[in-house]
Amino acid sequence: MLADLKAGLVDALKKGTTRQDYIRNLTPMLQRKGWWGSDAQVDESTGELHGKGLTPRRLATIFDTNMQTAYMAGRYKAFMANVGDRPFWQYVAVMDGRTRAAHAALNGRTFRYDDPIWQTSFPPNGFRCRCGVRALDHEDLRSRGIDLSSSEGRLSDVEVPTSRQPDGPTATVKRFEYAPGRFFAPDAGWSYNPGEAGLAHLRQILIEQANRAEPALARVSVQSQVSSAEFVRWFERPAGDFPVAVLDPENAARIGALMQVAVLSEASHAKQADRHPEVSVRDYQRVQEVIDHGRAYQDTAVSLVFVRDTPEGVTVVVKATHSGDGLFLTSLRYLPTQSAQRAAEIRRVERKAAAYAAKAGDAAAQ
Repeated sequence: MLADLKAGLVDALKKGTTRQDYIRNLTPMLQRKGWWGSDAQVDESTGELHGKGLTPRRLATIFDTNMQTAYMAGRYKAFMANVGDRPFWQYVAVMDGRTRAAHAALNGRTFRYDDPIWQTSFPPNGFRCRCGVRALDHEDLRSRGIDLSSSEGRLSDVEVPTSRQPDGPTATVKRFEYAPGRFFAPDAGWSYNPGEAGLAHLRQILIEQANRAEPALARVSVQSQVSSAEFVRWFERPAGDFPVAVLDPENAARIGALMQVAVLSEASHAKQADRHPEVSVRDYQRVQEVIDHGRAYQDTAVSLVFVRDTPEGVTVVVKATHSGDGLFLTSLRYLPTQSAQRAAEIRRVERKAAAYAAKAGDAAAQ
């Protein structure tokens, strides 16, 4: 059923299908497959459940919600491309009799584009949410007398029900205290940014394509991504993985990697920011140079250390998962500037690689 609904939605997005046409096109097929009607029935011969309660009203909800989500994901991408000119985003509710009180309370509130509230409360914020966002510039704020809001210190986690059952399951969402003791919270399952999620999904597709491409083409694809403004924005607010470099087939084979594209994950980004805050986005954009021109040392069965001993020397660690189906940049740091300390650090890497080679040789001889 989910595949049928998704296929219908994808087709509707491509063709600009109306809600009425979407329902009319899907209804006969859903009826044939037993997904139509308000009652569930069991096929006594197979035990299969039929009739999951799909009605025109529920199809309308599915259509409206997915179209609004796709639209807002597109708006988010367009807004992010223009943050240099319009860095302020204003929450816009419809403000009619159907608007939820908490959504109406955010109407007109304006935050910077990089305020954390947009990570979890960029519309839609629930089924049939019709809220939107408007991008503004400095002159808009001045001429309209708009005060800038901030979510700093006003975001917290809260459990919200996922059904109407009094003792039913709950989900954690991020809520915003817009007034003392008064909160806005997205519905369960909606505490995310559809645009960020869409970009993360798109990046994953590009990573998969680059992993299947010839190494030279993969490098062009990855370098175009990591050198773009999109990577700078990801670096400030990471979501999902971001491709940063490509290993040549020989080095990938040394550590059992089935992939050639090394990615920087959210977790590694957070660890790096904590341990090596001096490393900049520009350093990550030069990882391919370190891999191409540095010296590679294998220190474990699944990891390589690349050392580039230049005036601005750095080390890069690339690690494969034990299954080989993942390849990650796990460390990037500067070599010491003092010559004796730098030499000692390089010797440490060499000793560790030599110890691994000896251990691997012994294992092979047995």
